[in-house]
Formats: sequence, structure tokens, C-alpha cells
Amino acid sequence: MKAYVHRWDGKSPGIGRGWVEEATQSLTGVDKTVSKVGLLAAIAPYQVDEELIREFKSYYDKDACLLNIVSWASFTASRRIGSWLSYR
Repeated sequence: MKAYVHRWDGKSPGIGRGWVEEATQSLTGVDKTVSKVGLLAAIAPYQVDEELIREFKSYYDKDACLLNIVSWASFTASRRIGSWLSYR
């Protein structure tokens, strides 16, 4: 996930999820689900839906686990966006 965000150019991926499926195609099970949640939270939070959250909670039932991955993903995206800023 971190490598994908590092290559991200800031453009919206649109309304489809093909990009996240492609980015996580080599993963399975919990790794795939956690990566999907993280990538969507970082790049397209409007695509996080109840079905994905249910899938995530089938592995990690505590809200703190979800909060951890979403917070980390948001921070990673914020750092990427911050790298585009010019400081003088």
C-alpha cells in the first residue's frame, strides 16, 4: 500500500474500484482486505462502504483496529500530498 501511495499523483481514481483490485491482486485473505481498506481510505475514501467494513470486521472485530488502519492510511496520503508542496 505504501508503495502505491508513494507513486500516486493526486488524481482521483474515479468511481470504479478496478484500480484497488489491481493493486491488491497478489494478496489474499486478511492482507487483501486490510490493503483495500487502507488504499481506499488514503486515495478514495468515498469508496469505503459497509460491505468492505463488514469484511474487515470479519478479521478484526474491534473498532480500534479499523481506526488504526484508516489513520495510518490517511497519514501516509497526507505525507504524499505534503511532498508536493514547495517550502520557501
